[in-house]
Amino acid sequence: MLKLGKKSSVDLLSGDEGWVIFKFSVPIILSYLLQQIYTISDAAICGQTLGVDDIAGVNDVFPILFIFLQFAVGCTAGFSVITSIAAGRSAVSCRSS
Repeated sequence: MLKLGKKSSVDLLSGDEGWVIFKFSVPIILSYLLQQIYTISDAAICGQTLGVDDIAGVNDVFPILFIFLQFAVGCTAGFSVITSIAAGRSAVSCRSS
């Protein structure tokens, strides 16, 4: 059975900034590496049955799709910030009245 340990928090206001940024960037770097492995394996699998032009089409579509996905992720992150600010303001106004 998996035991979850004590959750650790990272203080971004003190300590070595480079190390903190590195720790936060590791999941992003790993996700990009996994995505590259997927792209290479997709080309290898498609290469067994498709021609050269078809493989080029498969590999050329991914960056376009990735742009749209990252735009959606960015919008989601931005909207969550706006939503949390609005929720915080309403919580403060509810407490003061």
